[in-house]
Amino acid sequence: VSTQSTGSDPFKPVISAVKLTILVNDQDEALDFYKNKLGFDVVTDNKLPNGYRWLAISPPGSKDFNIILDHASAQYSQHVGKQVGDKVLAAFDVNDCKKTYELWKSKGVTFVGEPQEAPWGTGVVFQDLYGNKYYMREKK
Repeated sequence: VSTQSTGSDPFKPVISAVKLTILVNDQDEALDFYKNKLGFDVVTDNKLPNGYRWLAISPPGSKDFNIILDHASAQYSQHVGKQVGDKVLAAFDVNDCKKTYELWKSKGVTFVGEPQEAPWGTGVVFQDLYGNKYYMREKK
């Protein structure tokens, strides 16, 4: 967190999202989806001494934001693909929504509908291999 002074308000925090954790059944399977279908980059893939695998990925060009592909223990396995119920888990900005839609669709990514134009831009919902929903948008 960094801070900025903004006139009469002496302190106002500036906050940036840096990490999102997604529960997965199989880290290798999830990595294959995010890397080979969506084109995400591997940031960290380390096995810790206790056997825990820290696997972090990021959207291309998004070095400050990481997605942790966290293996769901038996206690949390029922939440895989349903971390926020049937809602959208996160949103990603892209430079061309329709071209990205066509590319990802050709790689087998599941979409909920087709890209739609709206006052804020063009967007569409897609799903990962577990059914988590994400919103992809191109700003106007």
